[in-house]
Amino acid sequence: DLFFEHQKYDDTQLPQERARADLVAAAVTRLKPVFTVPGELDFALGADHYSELLAKAGVTAYGGNMKLKGNTLPASKIIELDGKQVLLVAVADPALYEGLPDLEFDDADTVISKALKAAPPHDTQVLVAHGGLAFVKERLAAHPSIDFGVVGHNPRETDQVDPSGGGVTLEAHDQGRYFGILKLY
Repeated sequence: DLFFEHQKYDDTQLPQERARADLVAAAVTRLKPVFTVPGELDFALGADHYSELLAKAGVTAYGGNMKLKGNTLPASKIIELDGKQVLLVAVADPALYEGLPDLEFDDADTVISKALKAAPPHDTQVLVAHGGLAFVKERLAAHPSIDFGVVGHNPRETDQVDPSGGGVTLEAHDQGRYFGILKLY
């Protein structure tokens, strides 16, 4: 949930929320994230407005099991971190988006399996999910080759990691108040 904190706003809140979302988009351009996985709250003002905010922010939405207005979002990306090739695989928990227009979902596990098989050689696999702890742990259990699973929905304020499958969960905290650092050796 990059741009909004609530699913619905009344007319008196809209000018303030639009201005705040524009400010967030401007800040994101300076941070230069690799990508974002849309959260359900990002669609508070609709899919078109979300797409406009992404364009302002200069960031691409990933989430291989998500179709936004009929277009499937990218599922994976390889990045280099300090000489290590890291495969990032992005999915979302469909249950969080129920009732939202312009969104369709495929099975997350099928998308993850395809992304893992299609990936070029890499050193580490990270699942980036807009889903809760249980959703991420289920995906890690189903795909034991994944090393880390990032919890993107309602993360706890903890540095605790929970093992599942062959990996562990990582929680990014809420509202960008903390940075997590993962060192790969």
